[in-house]
Amino acid sequence: MSSLGPVSALTNMVGERYYEMHEGGRLYPVQGPGFVLLDRGAFRALCILNSLGDTSAAELMFDRQGIGEEQRRAARNVRGQR
Repeated sequence: MSSLGPVSALTNMVGERYYEMHEGGRLYPVQGPGFVLLDRGAFRALCILNSLGDTSAAELMFDRQGIGEEQRRAARNVRGQR
């Protein structure tokens, strides 16, 4: 059974996940089971992989957008967890 309760003024806990609130009132996850923190480049790489697959076209997009090897690896790891 999930519980909803404030952890701090800006963070709420639902079950085992922590959420913060945008100014408009929408919640977004920040940590917890199954949550993976990605930097902006790794997130862009994940979006490219989701749309193009792990292809030479994706590699070209990574190069054009200046996405580094570490960010590519992080995105591939997340994609492989699904």
